[in-house]
Amino acid sequence: MQDREIKHYHIQGYGTFFEEALPSIKSTLDKKLGDKEGHFAMAIVEAVQNAAMYAQKSPEEVAMDIDLVATESDITVKITADTKNFDVLSYRQRLGRMASDKQLGEMEWADFVKGTQKCRGYFTMLMAVECLYVDVTGRSVTLCTARPYHPGDISKKIKDIVPRFMLEQNGVILEGEEIQCAL
Repeated sequence: MQDREIKHYHIQGYGTFFEEALPSIKSTLDKKLGDKEGHFAMAIVEAVQNAAMYAQKSPEEVAMDIDLVATESDITVKITADTKNFDVLSYRQRLGRMASDKQLGEMEWADFVKGTQKCRGYFTMLMAVECLYVDVTGRSVTLCTARPYHPGDISKKIKDIVPRFMLEQNGVILEGEEIQCAL
């Protein structure tokens, strides 16, 4: 028997996420993922918070679609909203340079930012997932993790986090030279 659950939420306004979607999402994660410390749920909240903060409309007016798919082997959550333009390609390239730097690559992200809020959003997500797909427009993010969930096994070093940040363009995952060409 296949263990699959698919849920779709269409919400209007940031506050509605906490009232209508998050309780159901957390219930599914509790049953299917076993993330006792709530790392994956926190990454979802961060993605929704980013969508609201960078929305074309106010956080109270933003429309978001959230799709959750839980299978026997993994869980994916995709958040889509009409956000302001963000040059995610250049951002990913900068992160790639950081990861390639011998000194920076060995650092954990928290040590690099030393308590500031700088770039907190994506790294909060990356430290809780095995893979993060970000649409090149910045309008959607997809968080993925395997079941069973072992967040302690996920490295926090910059050189290990950055490769989990993948770009998606028209449904295609871009890697390496493809990222260079998409610019």
